[in-house]
Amino acid sequence: MWLPRAKTLLHEYVTDEKLLRHSYDVGKCMIFYARKFNQDEDLWGATGLIHDFDYQITQSCDPLDGHPYKGVRILSQLNFPAELVDAVLGHAEYTGKSRDTLLAKCLFACDEMSGFIFSCSRVHPSKQIDQLTVEFVLKRMKENSFSKAVDRNLLRKSSEELGLDFETHISNCITALSSITIP
Repeated sequence: MWLPRAKTLLHEYVTDEKLLRHSYDVGKCMIFYARKFNQDEDLWGATGLIHDFDYQITQSCDPLDGHPYKGVRILSQLNFPAELVDAVLGHAEYTGKSRDTLLAKCLFACDEMSGFIFSCSRVHPSKQIDQLTVEFVLKRMKENSFSKAVDRNLLRKSSEELGLDFETHISNCITALSSITIP
């Protein structure tokens, strides 16, 4: 029920192909973790898919009307579940919103990691995510000139918040991005 609504809303607001790919990638990771933690795949997939849907429309906004604040207001108005809305707000460190649910912790952990893994796949000889290894990703983590915008400490912190070993989280996200399809 929520995943189709999130998909429609995402495509209503997002035209940038990179942002769409990122949204789908986070959705895939969230579905993987929903299965792992025996949670609602529909809700978790929707949360990952929709977490950045307001990003394009808030680029020139006042920070308090920017991402993700505008998005959570829209999601609330559209009666998306409060747990989803809270997770979307909490995925951005600067909001100060605590991540009190497994859903929120998972979104935080999957957001940056999925993007970093995608970047790793672009420099891998095969250019394929399913060919990545944890070791390859860890090696890229040590290269400060690679994906400079990604805060390595935040990647590790988010995995810790989720209660997973960092290497396990990397492996799980590689598996998710290689095997999950969003309907």
